[in-house]
This record gives sequence, structure tokens and C-alpha cells, in this order.
Amino acid sequence: MRTSRPLVLLLACLFFPAAPLAQESSPSAASLLQQSLTALTGGASVTDVTMNGTITVTRGSPQGSTPLSATTLTFTSESGTFTFAATASGQSKGTLNMPSGTRSDARNYAESPHVGTATGPSGSSSENPDDLVGPHPAFFYPAFIIASALAQNYSTSNLGQETREGVVVEHVALWPESTSGTQVASSQILWQQAAVPAATVQHAGQIDLYLNPASSLPVAITFSIPAFRQTATGSRLPSMSAIGNLPMYVAQEFDFSNYQDVQGRAVAFTIKVYSGNALSMEIQLSSVNFNAGVTIAVN
Repeated sequence: MRTSRPLVLLLACLFFPAAPLAQESSPSAASLLQQSLTALTGGASVTDVTMNGTITVTRGSPQGSTPLSATTLTFTSESGTFTFAATASGQSKGTLNMPSGTRSDARNYAESPHVGTATGPSGSSSENPDDLVGPHPAFFYPAFIIASALAQNYSTSNLGQETREGVVVEHVALWPESTSGTQVASSQILWQQAAVPAATVQHAGQIDLYLNPASSLPVAITFSIPAFRQTATGSRLPSMSAIGNLPMYVAQEFDFSNYQDVQGRAVAFTIKVYSGNALSMEIQLSSVNFNAGVTIAVN
């Protein structure tokens, strides 16, 4: 059974199962990423994108003071509508209109360090910098993730073909050059969906893309965010392993399917978001618009 996380994880959100250790930068990996970008955009320029549709969000609330686990969560789900928007320059915003109230999450990766704000029925708050991962905040539109990684000279590695949930995919890893010397073991990542050897390691900040070999379109994107625990006083402290006192991470995953042509560009109209091994969001697009001159302010 899969467990859940809130909206804040969506656009970093929001949501890296471990992959084999990526070695040196591979030209073939960069080529695969460029092919995927071309497949997504049709070779045309994309300055901004706006998406609308319906969404079901499942949240897990921890019970008691025990560490977060599948046995200490209660789940609630609600459905509503959404608007996602993003710019090629590094901004994104997601707004959910739900029965419990309107929630929004805005992020700006053009700033250094990255900044983000979350707004809901209880007010506004700044995003935790540790949750603002990746080369671009719009994980709901992978073309911006790939284009930003290529532009920012992320290190890349072609990890070859593998079978993922019964489907053959091309596995490409990318990570910031600044984290090349920092490794994360599989045992440090909680609730991974796919079983991996305990000795498997990856680079800190690594993003794993799984591409359809025939179309080059993304099937899934995975990454991880630091795990935290809440103290009795409300403080947010990093979760550390019982053995070795190592930082722990939570696996995040975006699955893409039902690709459709929109203005000459391929768009996944069905997106499923997992936090750990739990389905947290089911997204169904109804409309997509490109290059409308979107501007996004992050206060």
C-alpha cells in the first residue's frame, strides 16, 4: 500500500528511488536527453506553459510521536480542479481549488538560493529550501526539467535499458556537478517503489529519468527529498538512520502517460505522483496552452 505527502511536494513539488551509481558524464546520455526534449516540444520554442484539469489529492497525517511510517498514518482524499503554470526561466505555480479550500505553491529557481511560498486556508509560509530540488520546479512539465538540466551543465549518465513495472525504458541519471562527491545509499531512502540492492548508491541531488525507447518521451521521473521529523515543540529536524547516523530521504516519483499532441507538442494528460510508496496525486489534464506570456510572482 502506498503512503502520501501534501501539495508542497508537488512542484518541487514537490516528489529519486535509488539508481546504480552514475559514473562519468556520458555524451550518449546528453543525446538521449536532447532527443527527449525534441520529442516533447516538437523542436519548437516553449517560453511558458499553463495546464488545467482535475486532481485527486491523498494526504497522510502522522499519528502520535512515533517516526513516520505506513502504520502511523491516517489518510484523507479529496478531489477538485487545478491550474499549473511554469516559465522556461525557472518559475512555477500550482493552484488547487478543493472542497477544503484553495491552496497554491509558487517557486522561483531563477533566484539563488531557490525560493518558494505555499498558501492555504491557514495562511502563507515559505518553502523549506531542502524541498526545492532539481534544475527546474515544474516536474509536471518534464521538458523544462530536461532543458534546464542541459543548460545548467548537469552531469549525466546513460544507465542503459531496464524493465520498469513491466515496460522496457531507457534510464538516464542527472545530478548537479556540485554534488558529484556526495553519495546516498539505497538504505538511506525510505519507501522506494522498486526493489534495489542495499549496496546501491547515487549522487546527492540525483534525478532519474525513464524514457520510452521508441518515442523518447518520459515515462517517469524520480528523485528524493530529505526526510524530517517533527518535535514536540513543532521544530523540524532531519531524520537520521539508527545505524551510522546518516541523513534519510523520501523517494518521490512522477509517472507520465496518455500523451496527446497540443500545438505540435507532446503533453502527458495523465500524471500520477507518488511520495514514498504512496499515491499522493492523480492528475488529469483538460487543457494546455503554450507561450501565452505567463508571468509568475513568488512573494
